Amino acid sequence: MNEEKQKPIVLVVDDDEAIRALLVHQLSRFNYEVLTVESGEKALEFLQKDQRVDLILLDQMMKGYDGLSTFIKIREELLLTLPVIMMTAYSSLELALAFMKLSGNDFIQKPLNIHILDVKIQQVLEAVASHKKIQDFEKEKAELAGLLLTADTLSHTIRTPLNTIITALALIQGSENDKIKGNLQKAVDEIERVIDSLNKATALHKINYPGETGEILDLNNLSKKEIGDEK
Repeated sequence: MNEEKQKPIVLVVDDDEAIRALLVHQLSRFNYEVLTVESGEKALEFLQKDQRVDLILLDQMMKGYDGLSTFIKIREELLLTLPVIMMTAYSSLELALAFMKLSGNDFIQKPLNIHILDVKIQQVLEAVASHKKIQDFEKEKAELAGLLLTADTLSHTIRTPLNTIITALALIQGSENDKIKGNLQKAVDEIERVIDSLNKATALHKINYPGETGEILDLNNLSKKEIGDEK
């Protein structure tokens, strides 16, 4: 649904002028903005120019393009995924199956009960809104996964030389010069702090995406074992 306006916009496609007038009057009472066209051809022309519509009420039995033909063209030629409710004057299982297989949203039989129609419109619009939220969430999730994977790769790239530096510092930390030892220890402490941060970032990546393989290398503990406590 268009979130910038209060009233959902419904496009009525029906070649019966009385039905169009009735739906404008009745649906307006239920807080819908109603637009009308008198044929499938006119509907296609309208949708090519104006796509503010939130839902289409499409009559099946019309001169020229019938409802199903119009619906197919909306989906395949205009590539629009607008929700569509088909209106029909008779119950046809074959028509219903064909419509639903082509991603039609709902059916309503004439003569129309405006209260049932209102419920159907609300249900379809709510389903569309929920689907959009799920799509937006999946998109954000995929983007976040990409960022975390990049951060994880970068952390491994950084930790490898840091671990080498810690090992080298451990080998030369036996110096008798207290000043050198103090400076070395400060360097080791700072490197260990960076490694700890990288480990935490990697752990977050693994927690959010548990399907990935591989253990987190705890270089912080490893460095402490190699360097040892200063005596």
